[in-house]
Amino acid sequence: MIRMPSGMYSRVRTGLIPIDGGRRRRQPGGMNATTADAGSATVTGQPQARRLRRCADDKMLAGVAGGLARYLDADVTLVRVIIAALVLFTGAGAALYAAAWLLIPEDGADQPVAAAWLAARRDRAR
Repeated sequence: MIRMPSGMYSRVRTGLIPIDGGRRRRQPGGMNATTADAGSATVTGQPQARRLRRCADDKMLAGVAGGLARYLDADVTLVRVIIAALVLFTGAGAALYAAAWLLIPEDGADQPVAAAWLAARRDRAR
């Protein structure tokens, strides 16, 4: 018997009762080697994972809005309006847009602008 803080006694101790109530049964369709291998294999016909890239085709300034719209599968005009509202009402939109321009790589580029700039500075310093 354990004395509880309320002054009552209990026969239950913490950590001694299994969550499933002691009925150790298998779940239907549980994990096994066959299902793990089949689920992890690449299936043909599935879409590739989307990558966030600045859009080279649909850009007005740096392609951030076009890239975000393509990644989110949204209308580019809506994304531009949201960015403009953030710039006008909070001021944070300009900082976020600049950060996205520096950190999101452009279509066809291996690395973002900031990484390329840092690599160029590192190479000049040598």
